Amino acid sequence: MNLFKILRPKFALGLIRNILLKIHFRDSLDINIFRTYFAPSVKIHVSGGGKIKFAHSGKRIYVADGCELTASGGILNVGEGVFFNRNCTVVTHENIFIGAHCMFGSGVCIFDSDHAFDRLDIPFSEQGYKRTAVSLGENVWIGANTVITRGTQICRNVVVGANFLTKGTLDEAHVYGGNPLKMLRSIAPSQSN
Repeated sequence: MNLFKILRPKFALGLIRNILLKIHFRDSLDINIFRTYFAPSVKIHVSGGGKIKFAHSGKRIYVADGCELTASGGILNVGEGVFFNRNCTVVTHENIFIGAHCMFGSGVCIFDSDHAFDRLDIPFSEQGYKRTAVSLGENVWIGANTVITRGTQICRNVVVGANFLTKGTLDEAHVYGGNPLKMLRSIAPSQSN
């Protein structure tokens, strides 16, 4: 680690913030304090045995202002080089896996659970959750204000346009968009000359 970089005010404040978060959450928040950046207004919630784990090596992980990460009994795994733009929300009651080098536009929401609403004699808020893991492969780009719902599996090298509801399996190396969400085109591997 470069000593001059550590002495820069923004880096130093981020490092202090990371140390305080690590002290507060202990083993529930697994981060490399030098490889993770949380903007000042990021909110982290861990309860019910939940855990948040960020990659310890590789490219830096960036979590922008207004983001909220919640592990309510679930596990959130985040790979290296992941970028969360402003106001993203991630809530896990089961398991959310985010592969390396994923990018999330502003306002993206990821949930691995839904409120149950099967009965009318009990308020929906008291019926608990339906949980199914969510997985995003490496090098996925999710457009602004997209919502990823429980059970979604996004393979690697996928782009999802802005303002969509994402559910089910999205195949590798494709661009998705439209209403309803559908595959628009494939992404061809680069050609060597």
